[in-house]
Amino acid sequence: MAKIIVIESDSSMNSFLQTALCSAGHTLRMATDGKDALAKHKADPALLIVLDLCSPRMDGLNTLRAVRDQDDLVKILAITQTTVLGDPTAVALAAGATRTVEQPCSTPEIAGVVRSMLKE
Repeated sequence: MAKIIVIESDSSMNSFLQTALCSAGHTLRMATDGKDALAKHKADPALLIVLDLCSPRMDGLNTLRAVRDQDDLVKILAITQTTVLGDPTAVALAAGATRTVEQPCSTPEIAGVVRSMLKE
């Protein structure tokens, strides 16, 4: 299926995303932060980047902007939380996300959103 880079520092969410996306047949490259993801994407571009807006070292919004500066075609799914940034969906979309999904989310929800994004 698709090559996907996942930026997630929380181990339980990381495991959840691996299960949800690998079970759908995708090839994942895990990144601990935005800088790691940018290097991986530059070396071998992904079709989709999944990121948590609350990642360490380089926050999700800065990562979104940096990815867009590097590649304006890659699809980006931002995982948001209602407690972050007021209206996280609007902020993420304005920063360059293709779509957003709010935590907590289910395996079918993540798989469905990713499947839909890859068809677009």
